[in-house]
Amino acid sequence: GFDRFAYWGYSWGAAVGLQLAARTDRLAALVLGGWPPLDAPYAGILQATRLKQVDPEPSSLKVLRSKDQYRQWETYYASMLNWPEAESVAHIACPKMESRPVRGWESCPSLTTSISMSRLNRT
Repeated sequence: GFDRFAYWGYSWGAAVGLQLAARTDRLAALVLGGWPPLDAPYAGILQATRLKQVDPEPSSLKVLRSKDQYRQWETYYASMLNWPEAESVAHIACPKMESRPVRGWESCPSLTTSISMSRLNRT
């Protein structure tokens, strides 16, 4: 297997990547898109997920394929409500980049490691 790896995720994939980075030292780099590393809307998304379970939008079923799959998101977001977000994010040691301008890494300058796009594209 891989001893170290880089992770890039967008939206829910970024939320998962943030959890991964907070729980392992194997990440060589973390890139988040469409998800803030701090002040993430876990409670709001949990509420929306619970409301949509009964009657999900048809476009959601193209991805989910089943109304029952909404429960996986409910379980995930419910588990995040008591996660010590700021403390956990502060311990992420790998280089990180957020691909959209929101309150996040830039609000914690001591956490930020700049990554140029040329560095990300190197093989």
